[in-house]
Amino acid sequence: MPGIREWLCAIEDKAGAGYRVEREPQPPYGWNLVDPSGAIVCSGTLDRLESWVIDRTASIAESTTGEPDQP
Repeated sequence: MPGIREWLCAIEDKAGAGYRVEREPQPPYGWNLVDPSGAIVCSGTLDRLESWVIDRTASIAESTTGEPDQP
């Protein structure tokens, strides 16, 4: 199992250029995925951020091909 730092980097890499993961400093704490403009696009656990990136990637693939992404 990779460490937290590796997981954060993997989420940022999958999200794309300019996206970053930041620690949420306010309760209930957790993490924020921030887009290149500085807007928080997803908050929660790292699992949730990773799911958001996967869903976004699939949506982008579908919009460019017109078909759902196939495994």
